[in-house]
Amino acid sequence: MITVDTALKLAAIVGKMGIKVSDLRVPDSGNAQKDRETIGLLILDSVISGAYKAANEIVDFVASYKNVTADEAKKLDFIATFKELLADAGVVNFFK
Repeated sequence: MITVDTALKLAAIVGKMGIKVSDLRVPDSGNAQKDRETIGLLILDSVISGAYKAANEIVDFVASYKNVTADEAKKLDFIATFKELLADAGVVNFFK
C-alpha cells in the first residue's frame, strides 16, 4: 500500500531524478503481471542510471514503505526490496 507520505517521497525521487512519468507509462494490456514487468524494467533502468541523484530520498522512501529506520533501510537487499515494490499494486498504479 502506498500511503500519502510514501507517495510524496516517491514523487520527490521521480522529480529529483528527472524521470518523466509519461515516459514510464505503458498501455494497460489487461495482463497485470506483464504490465508490472514492463513498468519494473522501465523503473529499474531509471533507478540504476540516476539513483545517485536521489540517494537520500530513495532511502527515506524505502524506510517509510517498509516502516523501518533509514539505517535499516540501507541494509535491505536491493533486489528483494525492488521486487516487493513491484508486487505492490499501489506502486505500479503510481506510474500508470
